Amino acid sequence: AGKSGIYHVVGADTILKADFAGEIARVFGLDGSRIEQVPYSELRSPTPRPESSVLLTDKVRAAVPLPLWGVREGLERMRDSEAAWREYAKKLPAPAANKA
Repeated sequence: AGKSGIYHVVGADTILKADFAGEIARVFGLDGSRIEQVPYSELRSPTPRPESSVLLTDKVRAAVPLPLWGVREGLERMRDSEAAWREYAKKLPAPAANKA
């Protein structure tokens, strides 16, 4: 039986944005002390954002027999393959100029 529909494919972990930024700093050896968690109410964003933007992965977990990576494993794999993704990025077209 074929599968169809929308599949949200994200990591296995649920994490706050500030905690995610801290994990990026740890994995990539950056200074995490500069990361400051700011409440959404203080951002003054012109676009409304949900308090939580967690994507459910139940559907993809049921359809695909592979485990989803957690935050740390995904970032470590990204870090470890940096040379390959930088080489790939060189082949991408230049971004279009912003014509405001």
